[in-house]
Amino acid sequence: MMKRLFAIFALCAAGVVQSATPITDAKLRGTTTVPAPGSLTVQDGATLTVQEGATVNGLIRSPKYALFILPLGRGSAYDQQFCDFELKASQTNFGTAGTDSLVYFYNSALGGSGISHENWVFQYPDVYFTDSKNSGGNRIWRKQEHDLSIMEQRAATDSVIAGIVVVVPVDDYVRPDNTKLVWSYQRVSPTGIEGYWQPVLPMWVYEKPNP
Repeated sequence: MMKRLFAIFALCAAGVVQSATPITDAKLRGTTTVPAPGSLTVQDGATLTVQEGATVNGLIRSPKYALFILPLGRGSAYDQQFCDFELKASQTNFGTAGTDSLVYFYNSALGGSGISHENWVFQYPDVYFTDSKNSGGNRIWRKQEHDLSIMEQRAATDSVIAGIVVVVPVDDYVRPDNTKLVWSYQRVSPTGIEGYWQPVLPMWVYEKPNP
């Protein structure tokens, strides 16, 4: 079997084998190289197993989510009025008026309703918040329902929503290699928007929280 395998690699290196050649039950010893522009394909339904203690070099995983931690209502009486937020992303540094420059927009007070633009497809983020009056404990992450604002979900009218976790799916625009992408958010109270935008950067993660 090993002689057959090495013969196949020799033929590949010599350019004799022009098409993909399946190899079954092979065990490689030493160093094996697939020269450019060649490729190694693990077909659908097959399994590639890397055993414990093995080293995999140069493996690139693509993040699937942009994760934000947004300070919100902790602080003075003025700060404590804020229980919702508006998050926007642009790849022109918000240089175009209106929504033309936006590649992402979410307002938790609207729950995503009425948010659309021809240049991008709206995706609901996962939004979690802590609530100072939550009967189960103020450390618990509560998840926002898409059809309700955080204000409507808070345990009491005097609840302090200290912080927010926002998880946005990666798409054609929202991706870590988009160096033009900038994010800003503002706080929203029951009476309206704050009007002061804060710059924020995401953490790029492979899996999203699932509390």
